[in-house]
This record gives sequence, structure tokens and C-alpha cells, in this order.
Amino acid sequence: MQSKTSLFKKELLIQNFRSVGWVGLTFLIGLILSVPMEIAVLFSGRENYNEENIYESLFSIAQELQLLMLIVIPVLMSIFLFRFLHVKQSSDFLHSLPINRKMLFWHHWLTGVVFLIVPVMITSLILAVLIQVFDLSSYFRDLNLVRWFCTYLAYTLLLFAIGTFSAMLTGISTIQAVLTLIILLFPFGVYQLIVYNLQYILFGFPSGYYLNNNLWIEFFSPLTRLISLEFQPFSWWEIAVYLLLAALFCCISLLLYTRRPVEYVSQAVIYWKLKPVFKYGATFCTMLLGGMYFGIIDYSGSLLWICTGYVVGTLIGYFIAEMILQQTWRIKPNFKGLFIYSITVILVFILTSSGAGGYEKKVPRVAEIQSVFFSNYWYYEDKMIKKFIYQEPEIIEAIQKLHTEIVAENRSKDVSEPESLFIVYYLKNGSKSIRQYEVDRKSFERYLKEIYESKEYKKANYEVLDVNDQDVEQIVFHSNYSSYYVEKVDIATNSDQLAKALKALKNDIENLTYEDMIDERKDWGEIEIILKNNKNKQIFIPWKKSFKEFDEWMKNNGMVKNARVTADDVQYVLITENNINHDLDYKNMLKEIEQDPQTVKIVDKQLIEQCLQDETESTSGKNNMFIVYKNGDYEVGSFAHPEIAESIKKQAKK
Repeated sequence: MQSKTSLFKKELLIQNFRSVGWVGLTFLIGLILSVPMEIAVLFSGRENYNEENIYESLFSIAQELQLLMLIVIPVLMSIFLFRFLHVKQSSDFLHSLPINRKMLFWHHWLTGVVFLIVPVMITSLILAVLIQVFDLSSYFRDLNLVRWFCTYLAYTLLLFAIGTFSAMLTGISTIQAVLTLIILLFPFGVYQLIVYNLQYILFGFPSGYYLNNNLWIEFFSPLTRLISLEFQPFSWWEIAVYLLLAALFCCISLLLYTRRPVEYVSQAVIYWKLKPVFKYGATFCTMLLGGMYFGIIDYSGSLLWICTGYVVGTLIGYFIAEMILQQTWRIKPNFKGLFIYSITVILVFILTSSGAGGYEKKVPRVAEIQSVFFSNYWYYEDKMIKKFIYQEPEIIEAIQKLHTEIVAENRSKDVSEPESLFIVYYLKNGSKSIRQYEVDRKSFERYLKEIYESKEYKKANYEVLDVNDQDVEQIVFHSNYSSYYVEKVDIATNSDQLAKALKALKNDIENLTYEDMIDERKDWGEIEIILKNNKNKQIFIPWKKSFKEFDEWMKNNGMVKNARVTADDVQYVLITENNINHDLDYKNMLKEIEQDPQTVKIVDKQLIEQCLQDETESTSGKNNMFIVYKNGDYEVGSFAHPEIAESIKKQAKK
């Protein structure tokens, strides 16, 4: 009678249990300590909780420990289970057993799956009991135990499958761990590097928009997806995709294992066809990283430094890859391969740059534009985005003219006064055209002036222009002068007074020139408009020194001294040509400046007021000022206009 043969080998399962049983046990203990135990401790004293102690989901409990186990445990499981592939004695022994490779693979794979699933199942059962005992539904916005279980199941299986796949590609366990991390981060990392470097090749490419505004970036990698897991749990389709990917990696791993040469133990990369992919893939990534690094540290964006970064990154990546493959630092590099790679990259850059003319010079026609977003940078809140979307034909035409002039200018021109511009065209055909520039303000002053002085631009930047007098309850002042702080000065004692104050303020804003808006002088402070029936709604406006009508109204009503700093608050002002060292104590510096024969002391109230009117926070100018207040405080600054400083000094010396 023929004996039956079991598909599973008892001895092999016992051996696997000895190898990775501790990993599964660690996973179980970690899960119990991080979630059920934490819940038991927290909610046993529920009298200390209120509505503010509501958790987003089960992932909010001991979040750091949960994420650590989700990442580390599946990778460790794959490393220790398939370590026999990387140790010669173990490999020879197991492959000499009367069992084919497929069965050997499934024994190890299913062992890992069981040791990953069982701890999650046990923890889920404990959580189900705790949910009933403590009635936790009121403490979690999303108390979905099934989703929590399925998320752990899908995520751990995917990372275990990727770790197994990495084990088939290498003969070194350390390299397996590194490859697993590279595979997990590869889509996300390459996307980031390519997008960031495109700004050096394509003039006007909005890398910041694609890096920060793309809500799908975090989905490019399972590791980055964990960042928002607490507030955005896995959807069911994500769980399904992760399970399908785990199955796919499992099948590919099995296929690779059946063709894996047994004798290739301790090799960094087993399959010779993958060695060039590893070598030049690593070289390409470090090349982009080098360009990005040099581009960040060189604020001018010099093409020379960026190319230097590419060269340095290429050499570092290439030689490190060779060291890993040859397993020695005394490598014999293949300069022919490096030369071919370099020529290929140079040709790609040349072709990309030459073909970029259509992208760089493309400006939509006014007739194609429905509306346009225009600001110094991009916002990530819909409310703020809508605020800076313009639809009036006049401002759309002005922005389009500015854009046309930018692309016509020489992109290599030095930027003495940089102005960041972010332009998004919403076209009538439903598409968008997005550009981002760093331009020289003086070169495009007449175009910027036309935009800044338009009514629609001012309404977008100064909300008070659309506020009715009847909706305002109070006006509050916040001084920019650290030694003089005034808050909640009520100038709305009656509706007539409030209306006049707002009218003066609106007139000043409507009369603002481009020069006023880019004025370097220090603002008096902020004007806070508090609206009625909405205590949480405030409008903040910078109190510019060009607000002449509003300032005059404040003086006529005797409110200036209670709202901003004046000459009456200042004891004297010292004007010095010495550099001000902010690291030194101001009190000691004051004595040195006062003893300097070149220092000019201002005590006349009218001249002090002129100093305050022209003060800027920068202290890099020729004439710096040291303001000494009557209360003993000090403040440093300089003059926005050197000619005013010279005039004040001459008058003070008379």
C-alpha cells in the first residue's frame, strides 16, 4: 500500500519557527502593548477625559510604536526567513534536501505570512473585547476595527513580499534590507528628484507646485503613505491594491528563486543583467541628488554650480555602486561604461533643453484665458487660492503682458532685487498652464506697477475694501515696535467716527502706488478690523507709513499716541556709520556709539519723527540708527533713504 506524502515538512516548519518565531512573538507583544494595553490604561480612568480627547482612529493610539512595527517587523521577517539564501552552509544544506524549490519557497513564505497575520488577529480580538467593555465609540471619530485589521494585513504582507523579492536579488542580508528600502522609496524619491531638477532645465517650471500641491505624492510609496495614516486611514481600494501587489511580488519572487544560481552566495547582486541597472540607477539618483544639493546651497541658481553638483553626484554614486558590486574599496572601475553613461546623460540634457523652447516660451493668448491666479507664491487652501484668482480683463491682460516679457528676457540675467511670481492660467478649454519665476523687480517694474495698482489686485490683498462700515465692531492696533505695544484701542466710539476712520483707511489703500506697496520702511504695525456677529473673523492690514490720510485722521482725533509710537515716546536717536553687531549687548554697544565722535545725536522732536518715518529694520545701510526710548528700552534700525539721513544729520549739527 502506497504511503501518503504530506505537502508540508514538519521538520522544516519547526526549523522556521526557531528562526523567526521570536519575530512573530515580538510583533504580538508590541501590538498588545501599543494598542490594547494603551487603551486599557487610558480609558480605565475615563473621568479625566472630555470632548477634546477624541482620537482620529485606532492608529492614533501609540502611533510611533505602531508605525515602527509596521515598517520593521515585516522586513525583519523576510530577512531572517530567507537568510539561508545568503549563508553558504545553510543554502547547501536546504538545497540538498529531497524537496523542490517551489515547496521550499512556499514553506518559508507561508511561515512568514502566518507569523504576521496571527498577532494581528489576536490583537483584533482583544480590541473587540475592549471596545465593548469601555464603549469606545464616543472617543474615536473612526472606530473601525475591521479596517484596522485589513490595513495591518495588507501593509505587512506587502512589505514582507517586497523584502522577499529583495532577498532573491542579492546574496547579502544587509543589501537585502537596503534594497527593500530603496524599492519602497524609489517611486517617491525619483519623482521628487526629477521634479526638483527640472526647474534647472526648464525655465518657469513650478517644481514647488508639483512637490507640495500633488496630493498623490504620499501614495507613491508605502512608507510616505504612513505619514497621514492617523487622519486618513486606508481606503478599501488601497487595501485591495496592496494585497494585489503583495501577490505580484510573491509570484515574481518565486519565479526568480526557481532560476537563482545556488552557488551565488555573498554576491551583492545575483543576476548579472541587473548589475548595470543597479550601478547606473544608483549613479543617476546620486547625480540628481548632487544637482539638487548644489542648487539649494547656491541661492543664485548658477548653472556652473548645478553642473558641478551633477558631476560630483555622478562620481560618488558610480564609485559607491562599484564598491558594493565588487565588495571592496579597491575597485577597478569600468571607465568605458562611465563615459557612455555621461555622454548619454549629456545628450538627454541637450535634447531636453533644446526641446524646451516650446514649454518655456508658451504664453496663453488673452482670448484663451478664463481667469488667472497671480501671487508671490502658491497657497494650499482653496479659500486663499480663490482670493488671488483674477477675472477682470484688464488685470488678465496685464499679467499676460508681464509673462510675455519674462519669457522674452535673458534667463541668465542677474537678479539684484528678486521677485517671486506664481502664475496659473485657467483656460477656457478646462486646462491649466502653471509657471513659477524668480525675476528682477526693477526689470519688470512697469508691468508689475500696472498689476499692483489695479483695483482687483488691491481688493484681493486688502479685504477691508469690501467691508461695510456697519459690519465693523472694533479697530485694534498692534505695534511693530517691540518697545511700544498697544492693543485693543477702541476708536469706534460711535458709528460716525468708525465710518470716517474706515473711509480714510480705504482711501489710502485705493491711492497706494506700486512704490508704496514695495516700500522697505518698517510699518507702524498692524490694524485689526474685528467684525460684528463674528468674533472669529478678523481682517489684518499693515499700517504703512504711506497711509497719510488715516494717519492725519488719527492725529486730528488725538489717537495717534495711543495707537503707534511717536517722537514723544523717544528720548533721543543716535545716527552712526558703525556696523551694528546684534550678537552684542545693546547697552554696552550704546556706550561705544555715544562715545564715537562721528555719532550724531538727535533730540529734536521733528527730526526724531523723521527718523521714525524713514526707519527700516535692516541694519546693513551706511547710516544706522539707535533709538533710545524714554522707558529705557532700545531699538536698532537704519534709513530707507540715505539722502534723508544726511539731511537730518545736517539739521542736527546746526
